[in-house]
Amino acid sequence: MRSLLAASLLVAATTAVLGGSAGAQAAEAAAAECDTTIIGQDTDGRLNKASGVNGVINENYQTAEPAPWSLRALHSIGGSGGNGTWNTSFLAPATDGDLRVVNLHGTEGDPTLTAESHDTVATGWRPYVMPSGSGFKLYTIKQDGDILMREVGTGSDGTTELGAYETLPVAATDTRAAGVFWIRLADGTERDVIYATNGETGALRQIIVDPENPASAKSYTLAGTGFKAFTHLKAGSCGGESISVVGVNSKAGNARWFEHAAPLSHSGSTLSTRQPVGTDGQWQGWTGIG
Repeated sequence: MRSLLAASLLVAATTAVLGGSAGAQAAEAAAAECDTTIIGQDTDGRLNKASGVNGVINENYQTAEPAPWSLRALHSIGGSGGNGTWNTSFLAPATDGDLRVVNLHGTEGDPTLTAESHDTVATGWRPYVMPSGSGFKLYTIKQDGDILMREVGTGSDGTTELGAYETLPVAATDTRAAGVFWIRLADGTERDVIYATNGETGALRQIIVDPENPASAKSYTLAGTGFKAFTHLKAGSCGGESISVVGVNSKAGNARWFEHAAPLSHSGSTLSTRQPVGTDGQWQGWTGIG
């Protein structure tokens, strides 16, 4: 089941392959190629994809009609593209309690986005926070801070299935927003890198998970303050050995991104100065950001 997802995720994660000998990048260094794309649902209920690199939005897509459900988060489980078209599949919990697979389709140069859902993975789904990003494992963070991990797979009928819960040995209390990105190390092993904001202290935390050994998960504090206002957090590719972290304050409508260089060094000094994404105010009221 895993191999069905691997081909599409490797395309997105190739630029985040990490070696073990990389040094930390200076905090003020400019990001080379940070993905700052934001996908979400606007106040009219339409789904949007604003594609950007290093904070500059250069393509905008939007569905012609509002979606019949209200999204809470997005977690990419694969994608494909070619000949000017692209398709991305997401696990997407909604406020009605259903966890759906939502497929987004687009064509370069055509601003109309197509969204469809053909698969309900679970009902009664009300996690506290689901990190936005990509990977083979789905994480949820409960209100008490417990972090739950489930494998994402494909059933015999082609539908998406989730494995049993595993609880990590570390917690992320008072989490307001979280993002996750899947990376492969030089030795061929994998890591899931979770970023979580603390809504009380404003800290930004990082949880490193070996999917094959979740009991070894470790938690670190990257920054002590400054992240309290973010209502959504997304992790993605930043080129080379870096991870892009995009924070959105949907109340104010502002978005900021950071380059986290040498992400496995667990040092706040590798986190770049925040930079704007798009125009301040344009993200106001957006939900389900991923």
